[in-house]
Amino acid sequence: GAKDLTLKDFTEIEYSEDEQSLLICSDGFYSVMESNPKYLAELHRVLNLKAIHFIRKGIGKVIYGFNKDDASYIFIRWENV
Repeated sequence: GAKDLTLKDFTEIEYSEDEQSLLICSDGFYSVMESNPKYLAELHRVLNLKAIHFIRKGIGKVIYGFNKDDASYIFIRWENV
């Protein structure tokens, strides 16, 4: 959504075998997390839960009421794949 992005804002990253998940989010989602360290800490806690439905519910609780700019995300976990 940000209009001032350039190719320099994007890089290709190779993840190690120790990495097991990735969160891709819109600038709206990022702005909610950036606005309060408490939300960011809660997001980190939620992302470490085992059951995906608890993760989805936890993320929803964090962004509920603060979703002013399409706070959308994709959470990918490849644990045990």
